[in-house]
Amino acid sequence: MTQRQELWEQLSEQYNHSLKNAVISQDFIDKIDGMVLMDDLEQVNNGLTLMCSLASEYMCRYLEFDGTFIHLDSSHDWPNSLMVEKAIIFSVRTEMKWAAMYKSSAFEVIAFRVFGYVDFGTLNQDERDMCIRLGSQMSLVSKGDFMMGTDDGSESESPSHLVSINTDYLIAQYPVTQAVWESVIGSNPSHSIGANRPVENVNVLDCMAFCNALSEQEGLNKVYLMEEYQPGQDIKDTDAERLVSQTIVDHNSNGYRLPT
Repeated sequence: MTQRQELWEQLSEQYNHSLKNAVISQDFIDKIDGMVLMDDLEQVNNGLTLMCSLASEYMCRYLEFDGTFIHLDSSHDWPNSLMVEKAIIFSVRTEMKWAAMYKSSAFEVIAFRVFGYVDFGTLNQDERDMCIRLGSQMSLVSKGDFMMGTDDGSESESPSHLVSINTDYLIAQYPVTQAVWESVIGSNPSHSIGANRPVENVNVLDCMAFCNALSEQEGLNKVYLMEEYQPGQDIKDTDAERLVSQTIVDHNSNGYRLPT
């Protein structure tokens, strides 16, 4: 049995024992359930706060464990699951009985969604590391042939044609997140802040410089041989066009590059 499984068993046993001994009366449980199942963040937060003040093991009634990660209990009809996930994450982060379970990364799946709405700078180090690790996951694309385009769609998609990929390659599972960008560059240029949201308000020079910086960070060779440029640098359009046109792309490099 893994540490997460043991911790979940302990919490479940506490919950069942408390339920059997009516630590919280059924009337109170019904009242709290009504609050948690509302499409109103304030009411959800109030319900969970009330529950935790009485017996936080009752949080088990809203959760299920698949052996690796915790999810919302599928037996409930959640009107706004992301709202409830947000409230639960911020409850278990500070709740003593749930601290070990939270630190075991059992809430990773929920947290990754929730932290899409949280400033990277407000997270603790473990949470930052989690966002960076999950946001950096890569998927293998194997070499082979496939049909691209369509003969029935728009002109830009026509005609249907055979494409051959001659070598295996890795591509990021997600668009570059703000957490990953900030961990490499040290700043976040985005307008819509969220640790696991895609970074935005960047140009092609910023992205090439990011790829080079990430390559250097991981001890790989740069793909883009370009003049010195810092992401976010104030630059005229004409100078930017010149830098892009003069940049040499080393296709034999083992570093990071933009997809085509």
